[in-house]
Amino acid sequence: MGIDTMHPAKNIQIAVCSSLIATRPGTCFDRVSKEVSSRKIDYTSVMNEALKATQSAVEPASIKVHKSSGNSMDIVWKDGHQSSYTFAYLRDACPCAHCNDEREKGHRQPDEPAPAAPTGGLQMFKPAIRPDEVAQVGNYAIRFDSNDGHKHGIFSWRYLRDWCPCESCHARRHSSDGLKFDIENHPPREK
Repeated sequence: MGIDTMHPAKNIQIAVCSSLIATRPGTCFDRVSKEVSSRKIDYTSVMNEALKATQSAVEPASIKVHKSSGNSMDIVWKDGHQSSYTFAYLRDACPCAHCNDEREKGHRQPDEPAPAAPTGGLQMFKPAIRPDEVAQVGNYAIRFDSNDGHKHGIFSWRYLRDWCPCESCHARRHSSDGLKFDIENHPPREK
């Protein structure tokens, strides 16, 4: 895509579209990109379509909370992506201020499990994490009250989509981990 010196605002729109396309390959952004490249439609409609696609990617088409079996919640997103969250994963990824603070202290991301608490000599039975209550919060989130007494887990659709535990989303989030490790643990070669 070239730079349009006569219309600088179009350049910003093209850059935004390009970054959206890069973050969600294989979606309608690809079509939007082709339309921007050929400049067959006006930029406002391109941006509106790109923003609608971004918003629909974080809107659930269906939600199934398996509360009685106590194991997971499944979401099919409007863009067709499917996510399955175990309740233990959701409890470890809880976005409330207290849980966020605990994760920061432990230097872990929401998709990394909490370390097991040290036990004395005798291990006590601990029931599996499951929700006692589940409620929708407006049109933007879902709330879980866990059987461990935690009642502050309000998960926005955006947060759930950003921290989807599926293999492809996990790989996308951690794609630079190997490079970071190499940079930190392997000194540069001397010439």
